[in-house]
Amino acid sequence: MSEASDFCTLLYRLAQERSGEDVALVMSGYPVLIVQDIDSAQRVLRTNAGNYAKNMLRYTQALGPSRITENGEAWQIRQRLSQAYLAKFDRQGTFERCIRHGAATIEKLSARSDAGEPTLPDDLFREMAAGVMVETFFGRTLEESGVDVADIARMIAFGSEYAFMPDQGPAALDPDRLRSFLEVRAKVLASLASFRTGDVEEGSLLSRIRELSAVPDNGFVLEHEVTLFFAAGAETTAASMGWACYLLARNPELQERLGRAADRFWNGSVTNWEQLSDVSDFERFLDAVLRIFPAAPMVGRKALGDDTLGGHQIRRDDQVLVSIVGVQHGAQSRSDPWAVDIDATDAGAANVGHSFTFSVGPRVCAGARFAVIEMMSFLAVFLRDARFELTSTAPPRFRWQSQLLHEGGQPVKVVRR
Repeated sequence: MSEASDFCTLLYRLAQERSGEDVALVMSGYPVLIVQDIDSAQRVLRTNAGNYAKNMLRYTQALGPSRITENGEAWQIRQRLSQAYLAKFDRQGTFERCIRHGAATIEKLSARSDAGEPTLPDDLFREMAAGVMVETFFGRTLEESGVDVADIARMIAFGSEYAFMPDQGPAALDPDRLRSFLEVRAKVLASLASFRTGDVEEGSLLSRIRELSAVPDNGFVLEHEVTLFFAAGAETTAASMGWACYLLARNPELQERLGRAADRFWNGSVTNWEQLSDVSDFERFLDAVLRIFPAAPMVGRKALGDDTLGGHQIRRDDQVLVSIVGVQHGAQSRSDPWAVDIDATDAGAANVGHSFTFSVGPRVCAGARFAVIEMMSFLAVFLRDARFELTSTAPPRFRWQSQLLHEGGQPVKVVRR
């Protein structure tokens, strides 16, 4: 196995054929341990997390250093900066933005389906999620920012292709792809410079980013930090909403049940975030989406010292990839981890559900709550305004672009209700 583009297909095959087993492979010419056992995953991400550093050098080179890529003090500085804003954002305002952007996205998706397009394009989901994120955390619209989210996606794709190469040696880069990437990166950084200007509320996230970026030689660059919010704060939600549409189309009876729940919600006397959070069918369905098709299908780590995982000896600098797909499809999670059953419960103490999608331990996803509110809100308006129908019954064709995507877009048609 050497092609990064086939990586997600490999993860699903290993989850089926070697469920719950850690597997040693050679990828891009380098040894890698694929972790699927839940105890091994807990050791890497939680109980012995200090021995396993984030291994994202290629993403740092592509996107710049940020909270999502860095380790040690560089990570802690960025965590202290953003944690309060990610924890205390305006929930009701986010809900209202999601409803507005979600309704506009359904209009665009249904228009494409009416025109005969057999798939749902990733770019519309990206624009939807990025629009909410930018308005919530930076107080401006996506249009005002001047950022093309498709260019952000191209940068992420480039970093993904080389993510399996260890940081001890140089990566063999294709000259044409490198040239194209550098052109896109220059365009993105130029557009992100817009965040350096204009009025900004004192004490806001953007004002703090500007302050830290003004300190010389501290390694903190505004454009890199804002890139993180587009990469981590929008791409994951966009990918998950694409898979939600796919699972709705693939399970029409479940879609009808969720549609009735949406009707009850919208026909109520009050429609706000607090009431939406109580629609348990929505939450359980999103649990299923994140468990079966986790937006981030793996977590990469580099060993800082010797260890043992699932009978495999780990040495300093070894690469370890925790397969979120493998952990969440392990037999320990539920009786049939491959089924879309929102009434099933996870098994006993092994209750993994979708929890590993947002990681665990000290590097848990800081934006998890924001992502859940977004997805619940988008789902509510999607089910209110549309039905989703499969255009192909072929098995999913996976593509890994730091996120789990469907090659060519989701094979779904949107029909207005």
